[in-house]
Amino acid sequence: MRKWFGVTLAALLACWVNPVWAGHKTIDIANLKKQLDLPAGGFGETFDMKVVVQMVFNPGMSDKRGCRLQVFLTNQSKVMINLRTHITTYDSQPEVADVNLVPSGDLMPGQMVMRLYSCKPADAVDVSRDNLYAWPNVCDIDGHEQSPCPVEIHFSSTLGIMEPPK
Repeated sequence: MRKWFGVTLAALLACWVNPVWAGHKTIDIANLKKQLDLPAGGFGETFDMKVVVQMVFNPGMSDKRGCRLQVFLTNQSKVMINLRTHITTYDSQPEVADVNLVPSGDLMPGQMVMRLYSCKPADAVDVSRDNLYAWPNVCDIDGHEQSPCPVEIHFSSTLGIMEPPK
């Protein structure tokens, strides 16, 4: 009986010291953000990244030598962004032609980078949204890893944009 009484008394004392344990639900988001040192965007703000995909063919050359996939990544936000974008191209069947995990590296606000890949000719492209190691599941904002990634991608392409076949 004494042991039960001691445990009950300890639980009541803990609830008095820390009201969260007693069901207190109020959270001061501004104070929590300061305590955790979270970068901007940690609580619903999104940041803009522009992704442009271009496929270039050089006639008279073999597919791998004559096909280049150019991916331009532009940070349109006011924070440093580092993310990987999972891009899949499809041929006319549609079958997967190529899969590329495109890293941006650290992009300062307004900075652009271009990545160049050999490719197989394709008719359509998709930015995958279900890769655990790429946008939107993980990225770095101002050096802090965030998951899910609060980046909004504005995507354009010289190929048809499609959802992957089921």
